[in-house]
Amino acid sequence: MREISFIPLHFSLNCMKYRAELHKIYSFQKFTNMKRYFCLILVMQIWAVTLAQELKLNFVPVSPENTIDSIMVVNVTRSEVNILYNTNSINLTTAITDFTENSEYIRLFSDHLNHGIGLAFHSKYEKTVNLAVYDLSGRKILYGNYSVKRGENQFIISLSKPGLYIVSLLSDSFMDSRKFFLSENFSNRANELVYEEIQLGSLTEKSSVNEEADLYHFYVYSGDMITKIADRPTVAKTYDVEFYKCQDAAGNNYPVVKIGEQWWMAKNLHYLPHVNKTSDLSIKESGYCYVYDYNGYGVNLAMQTEYYQIYGVLYNWLTAQEYCPNGWHIPDKEEWMNLAIYINDQKGPFETSEFTWLGVGEYLKSGEHWTNKQNCDDIYGFSALPGGTFTTSGKQFAEEGEFKLIEEVASWWSTHTWEMHVATSFFLESDNNNFSFSYNHRHDGKSVRCVKDYE
Repeated sequence: MREISFIPLHFSLNCMKYRAELHKIYSFQKFTNMKRYFCLILVMQIWAVTLAQELKLNFVPVSPENTIDSIMVVNVTRSEVNILYNTNSINLTTAITDFTENSEYIRLFSDHLNHGIGLAFHSKYEKTVNLAVYDLSGRKILYGNYSVKRGENQFIISLSKPGLYIVSLLSDSFMDSRKFFLSENFSNRANELVYEEIQLGSLTEKSSVNEEADLYHFYVYSGDMITKIADRPTVAKTYDVEFYKCQDAAGNNYPVVKIGEQWWMAKNLHYLPHVNKTSDLSIKESGYCYVYDYNGYGVNLAMQTEYYQIYGVLYNWLTAQEYCPNGWHIPDKEEWMNLAIYINDQKGPFETSEFTWLGVGEYLKSGEHWTNKQNCDDIYGFSALPGGTFTTSGKQFAEEGEFKLIEEVASWWSTHTWEMHVATSFFLESDNNNFSFSYNHRHDGKSVRCVKDYE
């Protein structure tokens, strides 16, 4: 016979009461944990907003005669480009990020040799990544799965049509995306993704830049005039924008940038009414123009080369004196030195010698195309590119010159002459931070940067 146990009523009621108390305690703890969870989310959101602020930047023309047509926003640090039309203000999201050697992120840059967009990606270890490119409507244009190696990896993105696109990179450890603008010069090619195994160097090479706010270059357009502003904005501000026309005889318009009290062209002169062969040399005559690595007389062919499109034209000394746009001129020696002195006062003081300002060159170089990109911080927007030189290697009566030092040296003529056949040029080198000047034969070919006439 099965034994049946009876529990006293008062004990049963006490158990029920105890269970109810336990439920209250559990509910309270659950509520408390949820409160903690939501508080944590709120703190994370506040922290994210602190790191990524919506900064309003206003651009106001100094002259009421000027109106702003568009603003091209270039994030130099992240190689991103956006264009905004019919506006005087932008909302800029800034993120001050401390990248370590093992961090993973996307870096976009212009790949002129392949007419595409380069994407650099640092991976902590060998893995599979998914890479996709979308247009602004969300349509997937390109997609692929790739096995990447540990360290630096690079992709080349080629697209058939210009416009704004979004590239997304996904792996098992992270996801990152970037928006980029593809110009007509980089389009008209088959849609293609190409993975390249090359070594780009560690992230610590540019750690001095990554520890600061992102560097931006703003190109502000008003008709034919383009004013360039370089800054690392961290707070909302208003930029007073001056516009000056800088147009060569062929109708090419150049961006201009104010550095100290001087207005400079922000890119090399591209004016090419004719082109010469390497055997054409003259110290006493003007009209001698050279395009790096081109040896012919076809102007259109020379203008189609990558070297012309990126670096412009190399001129002998007399030609350089004549080709600046109206209202602009070749800098004299003092004007070049004033540029160096201003940067030295702002970023130095640096050591100087009779011919060199140590440390100044870093702040004149563009971050693109130099063999050594470690010492490039284009904070003033001068954006010096290493266009090389056309030289007879110091031979006054040479029969032919040669092109040298592409991606290694940027050099420009001044008005200053030293002897009858020699003039002064200023130059930057890839392997150091120096800004220097030297004396060269006038039949050599150098790049040209013009400075605005004084009013």
